[in-house]
Amino acid sequence: MANPTADPTPAISAGTPAWNLLPDPKQRQILDAAVAEFAARGYSRASMNTLVKAAGISKGSLFHYFRSKSDLFAGLVEAAYDQAKSRVREVRDTTDGQPLPRRLERLLETGIDFISAHPRLARIYFHLLRSGDAPFGQRQLEELRRHSRRFLQELIERAQADGEVDRELDAERTAWLIDAMMERLLAAWHEEHDRGPAALEDRRAWIAAFRTFVERGLAPSTREADRG
Repeated sequence: MANPTADPTPAISAGTPAWNLLPDPKQRQILDAAVAEFAARGYSRASMNTLVKAAGISKGSLFHYFRSKSDLFAGLVEAAYDQAKSRVREVRDTTDGQPLPRRLERLLETGIDFISAHPRLARIYFHLLRSGDAPFGQRQLEELRRHSRRFLQELIERAQADGEVDRELDAERTAWLIDAMMERLLAAWHEEHDRGPAALEDRRAWIAAFRTFVERGLAPSTREADRG
């Protein structure tokens, strides 16, 4: 089981004015309890009684800081997603000009690193994907996925313009397929990443297999190369 102290909880801005006045250590104590409860039980089954007991506050205090259970949950999801987006932007910027397979490989590595650093947040996320158990429903979840696919599509279209990727490929569908593959690889890592050295070897092997698949599957066809 992951050590919670190695799984930092993101700061969130979804609270009431009273929440913003709380000292940082008290906010962290409440958020850590919230992440632990939502990670263990999902949104619908999460108990606010258990949460406040772990946080060392009353239920009245919790709802003084957050208007509802759904506000607290949605705030955590949004904050975690913002952290993930920040890492993706960093990969985009630092790999600009590199071959597409390497950029995708770095994205996958970054996702694995995020899961390893935040296993409880990852548990919440993958539970959401499987169950749709969220106060905001499937619409916002699908928007998160659309954002990911648009980002991948932009990378693919850039590589097509540079002649690195087969121009006859449908960039939108290719992005969907790569996104689905990366999501499944990340989910598998989340399920198995705490197996120690064996997991590390698996990580290297799967990342290498992913890169090889991308390099060979997206390469310009012989016909296109002849035209070039």
